[in-house]
Amino acid sequence: MKTLAIALLGLLLLTPPAWGDAPQTISVGGLVVTVPSDWVQKRNENGLVLKPEGIVLWDQCTFTLLGGEAFSGSLKDRLTEEWNGFEKLGQIPDDDKGKIDGEGNAVELASRSGTLQLQNGRTLCVWLLIAKANDRIERMVFVATRAEEFTKYGKDVVGMINGLKYVPPKPAEALTGVCFGIVYIHGNVRAEPWIFLPGGEAYHGFPYGGPAHMDVEALRKTNKKNFGQYRTDGKEVVVTMPGEEPPTRFVESDGVWAATVTRPFEDRRQTSRFHWEYWTDQVETQLRIAKLPGCDGMKFAGTYKMVENGRRHALRTAKPTSTITFTADGEFVEDGVVCEMDPGEPQVGTNKRKPSLAPPAGGRGKYSIAKNTLDFVYDGGEKVSLTFLAGKWDLEKGVPDGFYLDELPLVKK
Repeated sequence: MKTLAIALLGLLLLTPPAWGDAPQTISVGGLVVTVPSDWVQKRNENGLVLKPEGIVLWDQCTFTLLGGEAFSGSLKDRLTEEWNGFEKLGQIPDDDKGKIDGEGNAVELASRSGTLQLQNGRTLCVWLLIAKANDRIERMVFVATRAEEFTKYGKDVVGMINGLKYVPPKPAEALTGVCFGIVYIHGNVRAEPWIFLPGGEAYHGFPYGGPAHMDVEALRKTNKKNFGQYRTDGKEVVVTMPGEEPPTRFVESDGVWAATVTRPFEDRRQTSRFHWEYWTDQVETQLRIAKLPGCDGMKFAGTYKMVENGRRHALRTAKPTSTITFTADGEFVEDGVVCEMDPGEPQVGTNKRKPSLAPPAGGRGKYSIAKNTLDFVYDGGEKVSLTFLAGKWDLEKGVPDGFYLDELPLVKK
């Protein structure tokens, strides 16, 4: 169990924004929340973070929905336990001691608020809320660095709380076909596709040509380490990849499958004016994946721009301002993004890849989506296919605010 106090520390180092303004209605765990139109959202490893548009920095004023878990114990005891975590972070001279509304009813709401003086001298206004419904608890925390914002935007938070609906999360779909996951590593957001093949075989990675054109036998010759085996073990799905110990164990959690994994992270420090020292840490983190619809026949309109990605040190062909524009009738125009995204076809027996077929300076043509693959067919006849991934929360809108083409993200302008 991750306490809210630990999550609060994460609020001070939030990850880059996810995509776009908050939708009118959102679901997190067993909560359905109606969000004011002038609040924006982003997801991080702790949950869904909401912020008023009028606040510039994400660590100044946030209302975070952290999801929930099955729970049958005392809500009063759980409130005390979570609040004790905040007390370990610093002094709390102003504390309302907490209360529980609706005790014994189908929905109980515990809350406690106070002013937290952190050990680093920083002061935070904190409002902790834990709702108990459907044999679950749902956890929320409202934080502001100034009392003025806490009072001003607290009215919006009260409105969201009063309008909450409590719906048991749907069970996660079985791990079959293309599944999409996100991991957060020291503020770095990474997409992970997992493809569960018939016969108990799993592929972890971005297959050349996307899942629709996946050549399994060719991939075995160039990416053998990306193939593993999966099996069920009670309520868990256990995936064993070559050279990995222990295996990855996925457990159903709030409509998705979650696992503790270890991922490499390249860190660095400056040792002199002209020299940097690099090393790779192995970081333990949470991976959450879910089965995706194939998006067959999907069309959308809008211009999407590249997002800065810490895993790519330099652009090969595109500019930081490069974009792709899609139309609802299936046309596109781009200025180098596709060539940048396309890794090129692997050459069997070597570690090299062929150059991308996409024009380096970009071009225009027709696009189509099927089996989680976006096909670009240029007017000059070139064809490039890339893995197309987006979160369910985006795909449910019909027009995604952001998506991944292979490992690199694009967001709507």
